[in-house]
Amino acid sequence: MQDELVTLAAYLMPVEAHILKGRLESEGIPAYVIGENFSTIYPFAAQLTGGVKLKVAATDLERAKEILADKPFLSEEQ
Repeated sequence: MQDELVTLAAYLMPVEAHILKGRLESEGIPAYVIGENFSTIYPFAAQLTGGVKLKVAATDLERAKEILADKPFLSEEQ
């Protein structure tokens, strides 16, 4: 039985979602970026669709939130 995918976060830029996807995967949590094609073709319409979504399995949601809360910014300087 597969676990349901839930949205962890949404971003306007696909690159942000991919960076954080890599961070989650480095911690052993499979993550998926959804909606990136539409955002790439129509960047100004990304807000209308809720942006690019970073999804994880429902069973990994709390751990994924902890990982991203530990360092919420993409760089140390922010």
